[in-house]
Amino acid sequence: MRSNIKYTYTLLILLFALNGCKKVYPDLPYHEILSFSIEDANGAPLKGVVENNQILIYWPQDQAMPQQITPVFVISDKATVQPASGTAIAFNETSIYTVTAEDGSTSTYTLKPVINPINPLITRVYGTRVLNGRNYATTTQAVEIAGDFFNTAAGQVKVFYINSSNEVAEAKVSNVTPIVVSSVAEVPAGTYNRIKVVSSGKATEFFYDFDVIQETKPVIPLTSFKEAVTVKRGGQLTITGGVNLDKITSVQLFNATTLAYIPVTLKTAAPNSITLEIPADLPLANYNRIRYYHPPGEYYTATFTNLTFTNFPITVTQ
Repeated sequence: MRSNIKYTYTLLILLFALNGCKKVYPDLPYHEILSFSIEDANGAPLKGVVENNQILIYWPQDQAMPQQITPVFVISDKATVQPASGTAIAFNETSIYTVTAEDGSTSTYTLKPVINPINPLITRVYGTRVLNGRNYATTTQAVEIAGDFFNTAAGQVKVFYINSSNEVAEAKVSNVTPIVVSSVAEVPAGTYNRIKVVSSGKATEFFYDFDVIQETKPVIPLTSFKEAVTVKRGGQLTITGGVNLDKITSVQLFNATTLAYIPVTLKTAAPNSITLEIPADLPLANYNRIRYYHPPGEYYTATFTNLTFTNFPITVTQ
């Protein structure tokens, strides 16, 4: 009997001792998003980059960005999150996740979609002129670059012309579509052998030999005819504007009635103007087109140029 009491007493002491040694663990303080993933338009996984309380999703540039996504993600042990994993959310920066740790502390994560740029593709260059096997463009001429994956957002595309000495000149970008970049050769005159396109920070070079030149061919612009003009037989008519007009050798006017070109006298020719003398026997009529001739040059053949100015005719009177 006494031994039983002793055994029971010993057992109680051991139980109290064990109970007194039981550890109490504090609630966990962790409140992080550990991984984050969505699917792109083709169903391929896109992993988010979680940093500085942002979730960066690099969306492919060549895919239309969706209005909503359904992310799947992992958070810290014992933590909770709102909205929950697998919940559809707006694919923009209004979507914010709040992660709550077991101990009640929280952190927030803002979704941030980013267009993931890809290297632009250049397939060909066109718009330059060709003479004797040489490609060339004037400093005011459009040079078109065809390809794909050009970012159409303002300021996201730049064009550079590069010569054999690796000297780089930036051209003016006048228009961008996803498949064509229009540039203007507003660069120093010279010979270039490459064109580089930078789109969203990604660069591609295309080998293409061409010259950039100042315009040496005579050109009379339409702006030289701003109002209707009346001139008498035997009188003179001065046309101003344009470039290299001193290279013009002869001129004809187009009779709007007989539909024929008729020669007139080229009295003087200066770089930016020409003066015509109207023959005494020139038929009385309205003339709405001019044809001017010039000899060959390094970048053009001997030919003529027609310019029509229907709204502002030249009227020849007695």
